[in-house]
Amino acid sequence: MTAPISPVRAFLASSRAQWLIAAVLLVAFALLAWLQRVPSLTTANDDATYVLLSRSLREGAYSSIHLVGAPVHTKYPPVFPALLAVVSTVFGESIDAFTAMNIALAAASLALVFAIARRRLPPAVALGALAICATSPFLQGTAGTVMSEPAFLAIIALTLWILSREPLTTRGIALACVCAAVAALTRTIGATLVLAVIALLLFERRWRSAAVFGGVLALLVIAASLWLRAHAMPELAADYLTEATDPGNQTSPNTVAIVGRRLALNGQVYAGSLLWLLSLPTVSGTVIDNLLWLVIVAVALAAGLWLFWRQWRIVALFALIYGALILAWTWAIGRFLIPLFPLISLVLLAGLHSLFARGGPRAASAAVIGLTAVIGITGVVRSADRVAIRQQCDRESAMESPSCFNVDQLSFFAAARYVGEHAPASAIVVSANEATVFYLANRRLVPADSMNAVPRARAADFLRQHNVSYAVLHHVAFAAIQMSTRLAGACDHLEPVAEFPPRTVVFRVLPAASLDTRACEILREYSEDAGRFLPQIF
Repeated sequence: MTAPISPVRAFLASSRAQWLIAAVLLVAFALLAWLQRVPSLTTANDDATYVLLSRSLREGAYSSIHLVGAPVHTKYPPVFPALLAVVSTVFGESIDAFTAMNIALAAASLALVFAIARRRLPPAVALGALAICATSPFLQGTAGTVMSEPAFLAIIALTLWILSREPLTTRGIALACVCAAVAALTRTIGATLVLAVIALLLFERRWRSAAVFGGVLALLVIAASLWLRAHAMPELAADYLTEATDPGNQTSPNTVAIVGRRLALNGQVYAGSLLWLLSLPTVSGTVIDNLLWLVIVAVALAAGLWLFWRQWRIVALFALIYGALILAWTWAIGRFLIPLFPLISLVLLAGLHSLFARGGPRAASAAVIGLTAVIGITGVVRSADRVAIRQQCDRESAMESPSCFNVDQLSFFAAARYVGEHAPASAIVVSANEATVFYLANRRLVPADSMNAVPRARAADFLRQHNVSYAVLHHVAFAAIQMSTRLAGACDHLEPVAEFPPRTVVFRVLPAASLDTRACEILREYSEDAGRFLPQIF
């Protein structure tokens, strides 16, 4: 005779209980993200660029208003700046309002993914994946920034939700295709979601839908590529694809060799980033625990991908296509994993559940709950540490407070403010992190990449031809290090007018060469220290 199910187990198995637990997790996520939110724009430059693009949109254009001539912007897609423009129309350019929007978008995306998962996967897997995401300090921190990942994550979740409804109608396919296209207009890498949707339609033998969607997109991509290249600034990449296919200083221009090298290097970066993103506990100073966790995660992910390939193919397709692209991409940055993180959590726990399923449902659920508890507890501890640090930040004067930013960041902010206070309104500046400099100084800039594209011997000619009046050298961007070598080639045409320890200097560009060697000495010292302090750049 079968033992009766206890009232507690019956309640936990109900939809009401699962949504109640989910709601608690989502509220906790939003609260922790809010407590960790950025106090101001940062030295990332992307956040300032998005804010400036939102200003341009409110004025009826889409221009890089921080650059000389305010050229049409060709790199970042417009959806996220458009969201910022809507928020700023109501609340003004409030960083808190922007981060609140992003936290809401991130929480909504987690709720949507959970809503789909609970219909397709065991409750322990669906709730466990939500718990992993809700307690992740990495995801919380990203949600509390002025960056495009939360909006991208929300559109991915909406696309998956539409494609997971049964039966999948022609109208549903059309809506999913529109959402996938919007994802590509939010972040360029959203093109991987477009490819995943087309691949799903082909696997489902929806030939007509795949042909129509693929054909329309092909025409749009060709038109967009031609438009971007026609409007790109000289010596600068029109888009990410141009940058990714540029061999740069590679000794071998062979595409296979370049991609192979990227796969090897990027794979190591993302393996370490994934363990940190999952909040897996590690022992300081040891390697064996990292290797053990890496094996467990790899095996569970492989099992989960195989399960999803058979039962929820769009997730497997998107994860594989997106993952392949970031592995082969020019840069390996941990936050690139954020748009995949809710799906990674689901695949990981689903794979673990399937591996332990031979021991019975209880054994499988126990394994999932156990791993979720380990990750969740570690995540909460790390989140608490980050909240404690962020709570020390003086938000009223964040860009001047050592409790909010490090010394290199603070000196950069101070230099930008100096330019705004002392340079003529018509002055033209050259510096890396152009958008942030403009945001603080309200002076137009020539892109550092344009200067970095010319030989060192022609640096003085470049400054003169572009009517540059000031150069700001700092240490919060990799482009600044390359720019320092160009400035060194023109150091006899530079006069240091303000220094902000430890490594930030404002130079005035002189009309003719000077006998004063102070600028040359500063640039030589900067070059000697740049490599040693390189890890501080983020």
